Amino acid sequence: MVSLRQRALDKIAALSATNSEKPFEKSDLDRLCKACPNHIRARDGTNGYASRQPASLAGRVPMTIREFEVLMALCKAAPLIQVGQGAQRLTRQLIPYMMDSHIQNFSPSPFFRHVEPSPAESLAFHVTAALLALGINHIDIHETVSDSIWAFLNACSRTTDNILPSTSSMHANGNGAALNESDDGNVEDAIRTATIAVALLGFLNAAAAQAEFWRSGGRLALVSRLRKMLSEPFLVAVETAFSTIRNSHSSDRLTKEWKRNLRHYSEMGRPLGAMLLQQSFMQLLVAATSLLVAEVPALHRSHVLDLLTSGDGLLRPMTAGSGDIDFQSVEVYTNAVVDQMNYLDASSDFIRLGSTAQQKLSLSVKASALVSYLICSRLKGDAADADTLMGWLEDTLADPGQMADESLAAVVLKSMALVCKISPVYAANVGKLLPRYIVQSGAQGVSIDIASSSLASVLHMMSADAIITTLYTLGNVLSPNTERSLANGVVDTTGDVGQVMASNGQDGTAQIYQGRQSTGSSISLRTHDDEEASIIYANVVQAICGIAGACKDTKISALAQSMLLQKVGKINNAVDAEIIPAAAVLALSSGQPEFRSLLKTYTRITHLATVENKTIVLDAIMIARNYLSSHLCRDSPLYEIYWEHMMDDIISKGDVHQTHHAKESDIELAAREISQLLQPVAVLMSVNNLALDSLRDDDAHALIRDAWFNIVIHGFTAATDRGKKYINELRLIAVHSPPLVAEQRGEQVESDIELNTVLRRGMSSERENMQKKHLSELVPGKASEVRSLSYRKVMFLQAAYLVESLRADAGDCTKAISYFLEPSARRGDVSSIMEGITTIVVDKCVTKTLSGADVSFSAQFAATQLVSLFCSCCHRIERVQQAAYMCADRIIRDVPSALCHKSSLFALLELLSLMCLSCLEAETNMYEPRSTFRSERSNITIELSDDYALRRLTLNTLYKKAKTWMTGVISLAPADVKGLLQTYLSEWDDNGTYGHISFGRSFAMELGFSIPASNQRLSSLDRIGECNINMASDFVAQYTARQEYRYAEPLSDRGLEWLSFMGMDRRSSLLPNPDAESADAVSALAHIESRLLQKKPTPMADVSDILRRAASVLCRSQDDQCSIAQFLVSIPFSMFTKQSIKLGVSLWLGVINENPRMEPRILYTVLQQWELTVQKRQGLFSTAVVDKDPFLVKMEFSPSDSTSMAKYQQRAHNMLAPHTRLLQFLRSHFNATRLGSVDIQKAYLRMLDVTLDAAKILTNTHPMARELWFQAVLFGLHVLRTSSTISPVAQWRLKDKLLSAALSWFASPPKWSFGSNNLQLKTEIRLLADVAVAVKAASYIGLHQVSNSLKSLVAKEQLLLLLLENEQARLFVWVYPLGEPPKSPWNIAQTGKGMVDYMLYWAPVNPMTAVAYFLPVFENHPFLIQYAMRALESHPVDITFFYVPQIVQTLRYDALGYAERYILETAQFSQLFAHQIIWNMKANAYKDDEALIPDAIKPTLDHVMTQMTTSFSTVDRQFYEREFTFFDEVTGISGKLKPFIKKSKPEKKQKIEEELRKIKVEVGVYLPSNPDGVVIGIDRKSGKPLQSHAKAPYMATFRIQRSKTGSVEELLEDVNENAAIMAAGNSNGALVKASAKINGNGAIEAVNGSAGANDELAGDHNTIEVWQSAIFKVGDDCRQDVLALQMISAFRGIFQSVGLDVYVFPYRVTATAPGCGVIDVLPNSVSRDMLGREAVNGLYEYFISKYGNENSLSFQAARSNFVKSMAAYSVISFLLQFKDRHNGNIMIDDAGHILHIDFGFCFDIAPGGIKFERAPFKLTAEMVAVMGGSTDHQSFRWFEELCIKSFLAARPFTEKLSQIVMLMMDSGLPCFKPETVQHFRERFVLEKTEREAADFMRDLIKKSYASYSTGLYDQFQWMTNGIPYASS
Repeated sequence: MVSLRQRALDKIAALSATNSEKPFEKSDLDRLCKACPNHIRARDGTNGYASRQPASLAGRVPMTIREFEVLMALCKAAPLIQVGQGAQRLTRQLIPYMMDSHIQNFSPSPFFRHVEPSPAESLAFHVTAALLALGINHIDIHETVSDSIWAFLNACSRTTDNILPSTSSMHANGNGAALNESDDGNVEDAIRTATIAVALLGFLNAAAAQAEFWRSGGRLALVSRLRKMLSEPFLVAVETAFSTIRNSHSSDRLTKEWKRNLRHYSEMGRPLGAMLLQQSFMQLLVAATSLLVAEVPALHRSHVLDLLTSGDGLLRPMTAGSGDIDFQSVEVYTNAVVDQMNYLDASSDFIRLGSTAQQKLSLSVKASALVSYLICSRLKGDAADADTLMGWLEDTLADPGQMADESLAAVVLKSMALVCKISPVYAANVGKLLPRYIVQSGAQGVSIDIASSSLASVLHMMSADAIITTLYTLGNVLSPNTERSLANGVVDTTGDVGQVMASNGQDGTAQIYQGRQSTGSSISLRTHDDEEASIIYANVVQAICGIAGACKDTKISALAQSMLLQKVGKINNAVDAEIIPAAAVLALSSGQPEFRSLLKTYTRITHLATVENKTIVLDAIMIARNYLSSHLCRDSPLYEIYWEHMMDDIISKGDVHQTHHAKESDIELAAREISQLLQPVAVLMSVNNLALDSLRDDDAHALIRDAWFNIVIHGFTAATDRGKKYINELRLIAVHSPPLVAEQRGEQVESDIELNTVLRRGMSSERENMQKKHLSELVPGKASEVRSLSYRKVMFLQAAYLVESLRADAGDCTKAISYFLEPSARRGDVSSIMEGITTIVVDKCVTKTLSGADVSFSAQFAATQLVSLFCSCCHRIERVQQAAYMCADRIIRDVPSALCHKSSLFALLELLSLMCLSCLEAETNMYEPRSTFRSERSNITIELSDDYALRRLTLNTLYKKAKTWMTGVISLAPADVKGLLQTYLSEWDDNGTYGHISFGRSFAMELGFSIPASNQRLSSLDRIGECNINMASDFVAQYTARQEYRYAEPLSDRGLEWLSFMGMDRRSSLLPNPDAESADAVSALAHIESRLLQKKPTPMADVSDILRRAASVLCRSQDDQCSIAQFLVSIPFSMFTKQSIKLGVSLWLGVINENPRMEPRILYTVLQQWELTVQKRQGLFSTAVVDKDPFLVKMEFSPSDSTSMAKYQQRAHNMLAPHTRLLQFLRSHFNATRLGSVDIQKAYLRMLDVTLDAAKILTNTHPMARELWFQAVLFGLHVLRTSSTISPVAQWRLKDKLLSAALSWFASPPKWSFGSNNLQLKTEIRLLADVAVAVKAASYIGLHQVSNSLKSLVAKEQLLLLLLENEQARLFVWVYPLGEPPKSPWNIAQTGKGMVDYMLYWAPVNPMTAVAYFLPVFENHPFLIQYAMRALESHPVDITFFYVPQIVQTLRYDALGYAERYILETAQFSQLFAHQIIWNMKANAYKDDEALIPDAIKPTLDHVMTQMTTSFSTVDRQFYEREFTFFDEVTGISGKLKPFIKKSKPEKKQKIEEELRKIKVEVGVYLPSNPDGVVIGIDRKSGKPLQSHAKAPYMATFRIQRSKTGSVEELLEDVNENAAIMAAGNSNGALVKASAKINGNGAIEAVNGSAGANDELAGDHNTIEVWQSAIFKVGDDCRQDVLALQMISAFRGIFQSVGLDVYVFPYRVTATAPGCGVIDVLPNSVSRDMLGREAVNGLYEYFISKYGNENSLSFQAARSNFVKSMAAYSVISFLLQFKDRHNGNIMIDDAGHILHIDFGFCFDIAPGGIKFERAPFKLTAEMVAVMGGSTDHQSFRWFEELCIKSFLAARPFTEKLSQIVMLMMDSGLPCFKPETVQHFRERFVLEKTEREAADFMRDLIKKSYASYSTGLYDQFQWMTNGIPYASS
């Protein structure tokens, strides 16, 4: 027992030793050293020890208990000392104590009796150990410690020499007899000898523990010296001394103390004597020999025998760590062991007569001797003979008395295995001995484990047959009637395991081997009683498991498991109880089949044992299952198997076909079986922390839910005796179970409770009435509701009650809210009862919290519950919200302090902010509602509906509730709550979209300002007029004070290099040096700016730290710190981001307000930096993000990309945000200081002058710059009106510039907004109105002519006002597309004609307009033609590539040859362009699909094609030939299918596959519809015939490789250059190289079949490969589809250009010849026709079945996608007049988008020439159902708004869209009539205003929805073509 003072001293010493910061002289360790008296000997000495002189005990000063405890604390702290000075000081302090330890006496004190094992040994041990640790850790004192140790040994030796004669003579005279009382001298000598012996004992133990202190030679010398000291005379003297003391009758205190020590040591099992010294010496010998073979860290972790067995941590010969093995040492150590073994052998008779403790000591000595000898034998077999060792081991193994000692047994068994490793010749013999030992020895437990693993190790050296044979040998012991001997029960390594046979059972002998020679004797098994037999059986089972486990072989484990399970039931229940858990251990290392088999066996055994009431077997099954549960981790492949089996096992109990007729006895039996499973399941779930998030999988959740249902059905409830018995297990399972209603249930339409088969078990009228009565008792007051419920719902509610009440007992009441996700629990009786259950569950938690009996139920705990409930208050399902509010009200009412905690209060405030943010998103991103909102600060996440009305309602309700809750809480604890509110306000990071808007913070301020009701004084104040009295001043004062001490310390050192320039010493910061601080700041700021200008990465947080420091310097400085002020402004401008400018503004204002002297310097620098941004073209003046004409960018045949639009929008926002913040700052500061200084006014005027001059270059601004630009104009108008220092001329000039700047915005075409940010638009509308007002307010300036050159500005002003008014009207329509038109709409008609003579100097028009100039209407005007050519040539080919069909048509009118020249020249550097031109020419060469009627343009096309192909280079020609040959082969398959038109689909498919196998994929070929990648393979089995009456289209799938980085042109160029090399006859190496360019994933077989290049190909990471399906048609004109999809792609570009979030998918179609084409297949989509054929009732039902109910997030996301795509396709369908819109031509993709295909009927034609489809576009009832089912639903209104916006966005591009159509008018497409273009333009209603156009589109929507013709056409398609599910 350690005293409290000793523990305190130990702690002080340890803390001081680990603290390296303080000098040793000032440390507590030094004070402790001084607390020990100086050990200075009175006698002279050398080398640290006294001269030879008789030592007198009386001459020693006894050690007091205080000194002893301080010394022990110092010794224990010695290993922790890190500083060398302290180590040296402590070494000097401890050495004298070690020198005197063998003669030390102790003062009388009862506390010494608590020192274990004795003060003398403890002193010697701890002092020696401390010195050795110091010597090991500090090399500089190693020699000092070593010298002192040798001095100590010398002193002991001299003292021993002095006392040996007297002791020996005493021994000779008395021979150990009892001494007379007068023999005090003999007792004194005996005590002296005993003291030396005990001191040596402590020294030896310490030396053995840290033998690494000495090197090999030092250890050898130490062992030799100690061996000499521990001579036989000395040991005899020691025995005599202890005997003398023991037999003394002296009443001397010292003698009595020693007699007490002798008794104490004996009680400890360590009788003092020679054997105890020999034990410690042998342990030192083991340590010395172990260090010759193993590393020190490994020896500290494991026993040396374990290291030798595993091979870990051993020294490798000839390495740095192998040490210096001295074979002389081995010989010395070997001799010492031999001497010891001889001594033990000679003393064996005496030892047997001794006490048990004496015998145990001798066995320990023997164990150590065997270990040392084994190591010596391993190192040098000549010195330590293995035969000798094996002889000792065998003798010991044969002696049951010795093997009864577990330590010796472990050494013997492990050593035998290791000897076999050294000399494998012994393996066979050991393989016989160990099985006998296991069976016959009677040993148990650890010894059998070690014997098993040792036997496995030995067998592993032999053969696999040896292992299996031994297992069978041991297994046969587990047989009935085993009293007789088992012959040949040994290992035979010569035969075949297949010959192992079972026992014949005649004479009790198990004939293990047949037909082979036995190599050993039998294992005899003779038992005298059942207890002995049970021990043997247990050992055999343990051995089998140990052997199998040690082998670490799955097959061996499976065999052992199978063997053991076969023995179950063969002997007795006790043996079964041993086998069953053992099989579980083996199962974890077996395979999955064996594991499943074991689990089934357990189930079978459990059933039988339950029926027969075999308790011992059931307990064994429980142990086995618990073992599996506790050892199976979730990453184990067996975990899922076990988990599912346990759940299935519970569920299957009582599962009979007619459960309602089941007997009570059957239910009772099933319940008993279930009870056996509860504890293992509880262990499994708790060990693996099986919480809610781990059961997201529906199947896993269904398993545990059904298990709970079955548990409740079988009577395991809190009220039954059965439930009470297993209540702890049930509670543990409940805590780790998810709610019985999963989160996914909220997405289902109907309840599945009535369909659950488990819930109907045991159903009968009697049981139903009983269960209803029970439920009524559980939920009082709900009896009437319970009566109306079905049996299944009653059982469901009882299960819910059980799970949640148990969970509440453990501390969680929030999961009950989840049950309201169940559809049946949202209304009606189930909802009412579930509400009652929830109330009971919450009451349980509240009651426990209020009782205060359980510390886990505290207010803090209740606060965590509130956090979860608050989140549920924001749930997207209103019934869940209601339940959550009910629970939160209950907790806050009874435990209001739960809301006084940071977690709950902050969560509530954060939720208010998140809900407000979700509502505000309706203004910024209406059509892309975000569903998930997260607060990192409170670690909460909420998922919201896309219904903004519900969001607003949720926010309003939460706000009202929060106000009620917080008002009550503030009245109770106003100071604490307001303190928390101040903490909340202190931590803020403003990175939101809305600047400083945070509803949570606003609410916190509102609460902080309020007067609590508990403040009677302030509450009693009467209102003073209209003034509100609150506590704002007090709240803000406290908040300010908190901020002062919160940030009083300097910012922490972040370790970055520039921080070294600034003073970081916290202590010196209290008295800063202004000059030094200023110089440091300048250096740091200069370094920061240098990094920024060099574009080096510089974290914003670090820049903020430095700038804040610089600002603090300016605030305090009384000097002109010009440099710091310059940097304070220039650094934010150098970064020029929203964050940097925001930081700069806050710092500038802070410095200006704190130090007004710095205002001019800072302001002028800001204005100067603004001018630099103009020069550098940054922000507003940048051309990086501009509003591009969609016809000037590359058109894409791909889906609409909302992600790229969002990125583009964010990039524009980031670019403009810095100037926005700067303008806000400048406008505010100008208004605050404009009358203060004339110079400041002039500075602002200069800034405006520079800014307005920049307006001359502002010719193409982005729509998002509208607000910023007019803010600048508005600011300029304000400066113009308020500046009093400028002359009339200057005023005129400034106003002129302002008007010109405003008008420059209108110089470019009208712009809509970008994206769906309605808040931005509303701001712009208000801003334009403010600008108009400001213009009118300044109308007096420039009203009259100032001079001849300065005319009146009235006309300019009136024009601007008209334009502003029109812009407001346009934007108003965009914001309110469904609203009323403004009062004064106005439209600007584009008038005037260009001057053709100057066209050649104009900027290039878009390619489409340029191509249109070739039309006959322009009469081949030379300037127009030249201008068109220059415009075409100025655009990249990837832009003009889109207009290939129109370019080909221009050849009809190319009288001057310009179009032909452009085609030929472009084809020279773009093969893709050339190929597309050729395919299009071929497609347009004939008027019919059969290529019989040539078009008039055919000669021209043939001529151009000839010119083009002849001009190809060799490489280009080869590429052209490969490509067209490949594609003709692919397309030709369709023609070859025509004879199979009337045949079955399988026959057609077989023909397609046959033809596909013939096609060779040439190098570099591609699909015409996919020119952005090359074909590298064909799925030869993908051919699929498509339905057609007279034609044979088919579909096939190709492997396409695309480039990640470079363009497809570069990829094809590389491919074809290499292909040319191949064609020239180069080696296969060139072939491989060319193929490598094509294939980046090793699919070279598709090219040339070479497999050798796969390794090289796999390394190409610049390409990606995808599968692409395509449809090939022959006999169908695809040119009309080409035109329609080209128009859809153009619309896509228009929508993208304005950031309109709608969706279209213009897939690729390429017409390649008359009546031929290739069409891309839409991925992951299905036609509406196919949905009908799959028996889906309607489109809405399809969405419900695929995505969940309308409350599910997946449904809402899919509906949003449907709305966006529906809007875009509706507008396009109307404008292009798509017909034939039956359900076969409408697709739905996986994301919910609607897609249109097959555009054979558009513009002015309809199917059959009959216009069934008179509706503007298809809008059926089922489509409206998906969009909310009502025209008032939010989704339908979104559809209307997006339709209108899409229509409005397209109107400005009417002319360019018309040009695409116009150029195709003479192509002969059947969709064209002479008036087609006119009708197309008319559909844009350009004569209408934007508001009228919006109303026009809304009327079209109404007509389409109400159209009877749409349904009529669907009925027509149903009757004629069998296309089902026509819309009604």
